[in-house]
Amino acid sequence: MGDNSRHAVRHLLDSCKSLGYARGEDLVQLVLASEGRQLSPRDLKADSVNRFAATNGLTRKQVLEFVNAEIAKTSPTPSAPSYDESERVPVLIVTALPLEATEVKRYLKDVREVVHPSGTVYVVGTLNLSGNRALVAVVIASDGNIAASVETERALAFFKPEVALFVGVAGGIKDDVQIGDVVVGTYVYDYSSAKEGNDFQQARIKTHNSSYAAIQRAYAVEQSNSWKAIARANSIAAAANGELRVFVKPLAAGPKLLASTSAPSAVWIRDHCGDALAVEMEGFGFLEAANAHPSVKSLVVRGISDLVDGKSSSHDALRQPMAASRAAAFALTVASELLASKSTRETTRQQKDGDRIA
Repeated sequence: MGDNSRHAVRHLLDSCKSLGYARGEDLVQLVLASEGRQLSPRDLKADSVNRFAATNGLTRKQVLEFVNAEIAKTSPTPSAPSYDESERVPVLIVTALPLEATEVKRYLKDVREVVHPSGTVYVVGTLNLSGNRALVAVVIASDGNIAASVETERALAFFKPEVALFVGVAGGIKDDVQIGDVVVGTYVYDYSSAKEGNDFQQARIKTHNSSYAAIQRAYAVEQSNSWKAIARANSIAAAANGELRVFVKPLAAGPKLLASTSAPSAVWIRDHCGDALAVEMEGFGFLEAANAHPSVKSLVVRGISDLVDGKSSSHDALRQPMAASRAAAFALTVASELLASKSTRETTRQQKDGDRIA
């Protein structure tokens, strides 16, 4: 008798006692024979079951329901699909919206689900750019800095990636940017941090930086234009006319969805985060988690889907996928080149070590 069977029998006898049922021992063999499966009426033909039913004034159907309920309580919970750690997943992409995750997945092949023990659902697919192949995990964190921080920390601990990127859309708040541009956050302000009294408000703005290596690689990708061919090959990223532009500049992140440049929070951002080109809701939380893992190269990449003035749902339906797809093309190019750069450094080091030995 295995541990699960012993536990099921003990639980059954305890339940009979608590419910006032006599002759619970008549059901022991029935529970052992079930091996954790649910019983059918044909399993209740034994004389012992008839004795239990007659003694306790139950019908055979009621006995069946009782036994199956007790079996269900002691059956092991099915485990989530496991993640084989030998499957190295070097790139993590965090998004806030399902459409952002969808646009990332368009650049991946052989996409499948991986489920965290907590229930978090990731998709893992293969990225193949310029001959560089790597597995990429994508998760939807929901909106807000707190949600982004929680999901990022969980995914970093689970996959242990080398590169972590937040990819999504943002609203432009300065005339420098236009719809369809990509803004790469050198650092992200938490503009909501402040001290407030009855008649005053004092800024206590916090910032988190993207990692140095990731920012430097973003500059290199911007200057080489290596990402543009990838974006133009995607019909959604190439949907709007105009030049594909990238700005490596600060972003501002906070809890409010801004719909006007004259809104109090928009004015606050201009006054205290004056070099931020765009506003979003998750970048600060993402970097807060990522910066706790110094070996991970982290970056926030946003496509401009709207300007804060003139937002509309009809425009969002067209512009958000385009902006998210461009951000994904740029971010994945950065990730691929970061991994390729590491591979080149390791090969060079091995060659030098070999030369010294020779």
